[in-house]
Amino acid sequence: RMLKAKESGATFAQSSTYAEPVIFKNDDEASHKLNKEIVDYMKREAAKDGAPESLKKAAAEFELPAMGENFSQVVPKSLHETFMKAREILLAKAGAYRANHTEEETKTYCEGELQEEWFEALAGIEKRYYDAVNTVAGDAAAVKKYYMTQKGREKELKDKTKADILKEIWAELPKLTDKPVPPVDDEILAELAQEPAIIEGQFNHNWGTADKL
Repeated sequence: RMLKAKESGATFAQSSTYAEPVIFKNDDEASHKLNKEIVDYMKREAAKDGAPESLKKAAAEFELPAMGENFSQVVPKSLHETFMKAREILLAKAGAYRANHTEEETKTYCEGELQEEWFEALAGIEKRYYDAVNTVAGDAAAVKKYYMTQKGREKELKDKTKADILKEIWAELPKLTDKPVPPVDDEILAELAQEPAIIEGQFNHNWGTADKL
């Protein structure tokens, strides 16, 4: 997916679902205020029509601890790393603004326009991540469905060769394309005729069918 996106000049988000606990600072007025604003933003987004069920559930269940108490959340590692990279960009923008404005102007900018931009960035990053996760999960389900077609065919395939399988596939191709299908090369068929359709240890392999390995 990433390579295909790159070829078209786009990007495909990291989709690893590995998660680990992350400690969030909440031990002073500034961090607690920011956390509260993030939670409020999350709840507003969750209340919108079409909001993901996962976001609704998170917004309903999460309770921000009192100021002075840091807290931890189990977060997908790749998603958190992307958040941190976005935060570096945010801090750089704040620094660039501060270089040409007064502290009061900078404070107003950071707590207003820049903060809203940050919340929107978080929502966008999270959406891209879960869109990628769902896409990859769909791809995995399609692959498993393909491999699951082997089940129950042991007796049927017992005396067949890979050449027989290729002929079956070739017979189906005209149904899927409006172009003529060239004949299968005889040398290829001769080579595949030496290999049984079912190879011990490969047929119905759990790498193609299992939910977890």
